[in-house]
Amino acid sequence: MDGLRALADSNFETNAQFDDRHRRPDFDFIHVHLQNGIGTIDPRDTIPKDKIVDEMGPRHSLGNGSTSSPQLRLLEIRIGDPFPFYIDRQTFLELSRAIKIDAYILHLIVRNSYGFFQFPATPSSPQVTTLTSYYVSTVDYILIWSHNSKTMETKAMLLTRGASPRDTAKTAIFEQLGRYLHSFMSVYTTSYCPSSFLTLVVGTQLVHFLDRYILSQLMVIRQAEALTGHGDMVYAGVKLSETRITALSQRMGGCLTVLANIRRHLRISNAVLAHVSKTTQMGKFPDLEEVVSTLSNQVTWNEEYITYLLERTRSQMAVLQGLLSHEDAIQGKRLAVATKEDSSAMKTIAVMTMLFLPGTFFAALFAMPLLKWDGSQVIQNRFWVYWAFTLPATALVFLVWKVLTSWSWLCDWYLQKIKKL
Repeated sequence: MDGLRALADSNFETNAQFDDRHRRPDFDFIHVHLQNGIGTIDPRDTIPKDKIVDEMGPRHSLGNGSTSSPQLRLLEIRIGDPFPFYIDRQTFLELSRAIKIDAYILHLIVRNSYGFFQFPATPSSPQVTTLTSYYVSTVDYILIWSHNSKTMETKAMLLTRGASPRDTAKTAIFEQLGRYLHSFMSVYTTSYCPSSFLTLVVGTQLVHFLDRYILSQLMVIRQAEALTGHGDMVYAGVKLSETRITALSQRMGGCLTVLANIRRHLRISNAVLAHVSKTTQMGKFPDLEEVVSTLSNQVTWNEEYITYLLERTRSQMAVLQGLLSHEDAIQGKRLAVATKEDSSAMKTIAVMTMLFLPGTFFAALFAMPLLKWDGSQVIQNRFWVYWAFTLPATALVFLVWKVLTSWSWLCDWYLQKIKKL
């Protein structure tokens, strides 16, 4: 792993982008600690930039290397998606060292890798502290943290995607994680397991987030089924225009993408919960075992549900494609009728032209001064001049018309000649 870690440092240094110009003066912060069986959350919810590295640094320990109580500290840093980080480079690197995350996590961050990763650290001797690093990346955030099994400290950085650096209000995901931490701390104080507490909170939040996401896509599918009349929903009886069909087709295409993304996130949540189940001594924490079992079952059935919704979405895509083809056929029929009407009009014009053209021609011809109707000789000696100019000019007009209408054919013929050469 040392080679990968060295590459990660180099890649992060080269590719990570930072912007500290427009951020808020303070960073949102949560401090959870367990003292004498009572879990509390520090009322202080922000810390200034010049204090965050010290705050996320190591706590004072007792003589045996343990702290007085388990603690969890979580700091939020707002980021673009995926860049820039709204903090200066030096402070971020100092934070990563203070948290003591595995260096390869920097590579996962800079490459915007999704999923759940754990990096266990194996101590070289009993006196060396064992640290375990974690990385979770979802559509809303990246969460990195480390857990010290000896001091029972958990230190985490929440990188919130797409959050405005200037907005003074707390981000929705930070408030949500705060509520989950508070709820778990108040309910499961006696079952508090320092090594898996934050992992379980993340898994629970992700499962509940996906529940809402799945429901929103179900509503989109049902609306499409009601409008098309194909599916489980009652037909709304609305005649869909071609524009409306196209809009629905775009929504269904977006729905397919979202459902695929949900399926990916279900795999992430499944990996998180499997890790909690694997690393926690469930016999000591029956309440947590019940939570993990319930959430795991929920993920399993949601995966089946996503497969079902994907089939419904693809069915609607096929129906909408058929409706579009039907509308295209109707438009083609209308175009054919219009073309036929235009053809009839052109025929009428041609007939009228043929009707009047002979009379017009002879009227013009007989009015020429080359014909003397009141003289003894009607056709004059220079009458041939008229035909000498008229016949070549007529031939020239037809020749020019032929060249212009065949220009594309001549160009193709010339290009083929060039290719042969």
